[in-house]
Amino acid sequence: MSVDDLGHSFTLPAADLKRLIEKTRFAISTEETRYYLNGIYLHEVASGPYLRAVATDGHRLAQAQIARPE
Repeated sequence: MSVDDLGHSFTLPAADLKRLIEKTRFAISTEETRYYLNGIYLHEVASGPYLRAVATDGHRLAQAQIARPE
């Protein structure tokens, strides 16, 4: 993946990123057969000025959000 392929860029303090990961990592799947659930999805919330992290293992769902960086 090259930098030119990315539509957005932003700077996020390491403490904010760490908080998002710590709040959602317990719900990341560790099963080899469900490899598509092995990660955290970061996205901008359309209905508000937030950056949200979401993870699931098919049984648990974790969500955390912070104010969207500029």
